[in-house]
Amino acid sequence: DTVITGSIKSYGALEIRGTVYGDVISDDDVYYYGRVAGNINCRNFYQYAGAVKGNVTATDNMEIEGGGAILGDLKAANVRSDGRVSGNITAAGKVELLENAIVVGDINTKYFTMKDSACLNGVVHLESDERKVENAFSDCFNF
Repeated sequence: DTVITGSIKSYGALEIRGTVYGDVISDDDVYYYGRVAGNINCRNFYQYAGAVKGNVTATDNMEIEGGGAILGDLKAANVRSDGRVSGNITAAGKVELLENAIVVGDINTKYFTMKDSACLNGVVHLESDERKVENAFSDCFNF
């Protein structure tokens, strides 16, 4: 039942179980069960339940469990979601949508997997090695 009005800045890991009206910034991990109306910036982000109304940025990994919902853009090295996201997802590495995942927004990543029962209403943009694509047919049509 804790409510914090104002931003939180921490050099260590945070576990949030209440409501925060403000940004959450941590140099370490954020474990999240409550509600945040603001942006979250951290090293690793783990959402087990609750809702975020704001953008979430993790320098490393992001995991959203089935009880989690986010209204905002996500950016991380890797994103694994079984929850609901309304916003764009950008990952330098991999995006994985699990069985209960629902995403309304575009996904930009290098690697992408999606379970059959997951829902996606958006476009997936896969980053590729330009040289590999340019040379993919160079040996095929030299006749």
